[in-house]
Amino acid sequence: MADPTVDVLRYFFNFLKSVSLRASENKMDSSNLAVIFAPNLLQTSEGHEKMSANTEKKLRLQAAVVQTLIDYASDIGRVPDFILEKIPAM
Repeated sequence: MADPTVDVLRYFFNFLKSVSLRASENKMDSSNLAVIFAPNLLQTSEGHEKMSANTEKKLRLQAAVVQTLIDYASDIGRVPDFILEKIPAM
């Protein structure tokens, strides 16, 4: 049985992927979408810290994670076949 949380996550990132596929019209490729959504999806516990080199680095890393989730949205929650082949049948 599928996990509803994973289904919602996949649905959301598939939506963002569909937005990014129209980047020629809306200027929102996966990189731009990631910059917008990363701070909200991957909040840090520091709260309202001032912008520093460390904070900027965290934001870039968070954006990279979100961009990867957008680019590979259809793979979220799926186990690749090569891993399934290594698991003994139950």
